[in-house]
Amino acid sequence: MPDSLIAGVRCSEVLAELSDFLDGQLEMARTETLQAHVIKCDACERFGADVRAALDLLRETGTPEPLPDDVSKRLAECLRAL
Repeated sequence: MPDSLIAGVRCSEVLAELSDFLDGQLEMARTETLQAHVIKCDACERFGADVRAALDLLRETGTPEPLPDDVSKRLAECLRAL
């Protein structure tokens, strides 16, 4: 994904705050600034739409069953290795 500077905001800034942005957790001024970027940035608009769709799907399916301990441990190890 590019790191374009649009409306005074870089794509990396949008990504860093995407979850809070989609959940409406940011101050209004920051939300408006990120919206101005997303409106003009095709890459961020597409990525944000994909993330929103994934979050909506997860919310619709409810609370998942907990992972078995061995799977949880292996997943944590893989994530730490990133």
